[in-house]
Amino acid sequence: MDIAVGAEHTLCVTLDGDVYGWGSNSDGQLGLGHTLTIREPQKIGFLSGKGVQQVSAGRTHSAAWTAPRIVRGMNLHSGVDLRLGTPESIPPQYPLLQDIPIPALRARLKILFNFSDLLFGTWNMLPLLTYVVFA
Repeated sequence: MDIAVGAEHTLCVTLDGDVYGWGSNSDGQLGLGHTLTIREPQKIGFLSGKGVQQVSAGRTHSAAWTAPRIVRGMNLHSGVDLRLGTPESIPPQYPLLQDIPIPALRARLKILFNFSDLLFGTWNMLPLLTYVVFA
């Protein structure tokens, strides 16, 4: 379970991983497909079944964290094939990438992944650690 409070809206993740939002939605920050104000918690349907663990909210935006929570110092990526999410071909809407070989792009993406993973371990602003809930 997690709760995030933005400037004028609130998000909540239930123990089942469902996300509810309410408050100002003037910029569509609740992800409901409209910009109407929501006075009572409303389930954000497109996030159902996505395994949301944590949410954050700003002035006019929201974010949902769907990756597993990582305990600092735990290397979950050793021996893991990092091809997940790497391209097989370059879409035509990215003309500047067309001349870069796919293996080189994959290598760059792996570097970015490892860099962001290392950066995450030093970023104390958001508590993205495993929580223990006592009943």
